[in-house]
Amino acid sequence: MIRLIRLAALAAVLCSATAARAADATYHHVHLRAPDTKAAAEWYAKFMGGEEIGYGVRMSSTYLFFFQEKGGGVDGSPNPGGELKGSVGTATDHLGFSFENLDAKMEEFKSAGIEIVQEVREVPGKFKYAMIMDPWGTKLEVMEDPELYGFHHVHVVSKDPQKAIRWYQEIFGGEITTYKGLKSLPSIRYGGMWLIVSKTDKDLEPMWFRSIDHLGWGFNNLAEEMARFEERGEKIPVKMYDYRGTNIAYIESSEGALIELVETKGK
Repeated sequence: MIRLIRLAALAAVLCSATAARAADATYHHVHLRAPDTKAAAEWYAKFMGGEEIGYGVRMSSTYLFFFQEKGGGVDGSPNPGGELKGSVGTATDHLGFSFENLDAKMEEFKSAGIEIVQEVREVPGKFKYAMIMDPWGTKLEVMEDPELYGFHHVHVVSKDPQKAIRWYQEIFGGEITTYKGLKSLPSIRYGGMWLIVSKTDKDLEPMWFRSIDHLGWGFNNLAEEMARFEERGEKIPVKMYDYRGTNIAYIESSEGALIELVETKGK
């Protein structure tokens, strides 16, 4: 009986530690590439909303930052050169933004000469959506979801969506659910945004040097999490280091999604 009580107590401690770790993970930023970072920040602030902050945009629940198109990799590797490739074909297929009046927003996009990939469609009783392309090759889903306006989601694709969403939960915490009850869209809500996963049958290319260069999550204690990731055998292209007073590192999913890890404690 004593042994059973001890085992139960140990299980409770482990569950508590897991819950605390999950609570530490917050969505932090998306890092994109463009030939003119200021022009890119201005474009997103104007058409997607948010506050331009020089090198990026402060959105409703996260940040958009911009690298120079020809800049090096996060590990210091040289840029391979050539034309900047877009987000499609990588694990991070597109980003999502939600507006109060999608039809009016689409007219604004058309007047500005923005490329329309897909006209407005409606999932009855759930939401309206369309697809556009930013000037640098990143596909954007523009939506009308009254439950969440502003920066709405990161949409990841995988040959095995259930395996992928479990990986994100194990790494960053959160509760696995489905977006709007759609079984084909396993999802996790991270504060003011969604991570949504859907299926692809295509082989995916790494995000390195693409128009969406990497995603970003924050942890209160990055050193503790890095030890956990190393024990799990995760792919860590850049180990933790101090960047201007903030600890950061990088991890990569099996689909090739490059993710910056930022220590947010006290930030």
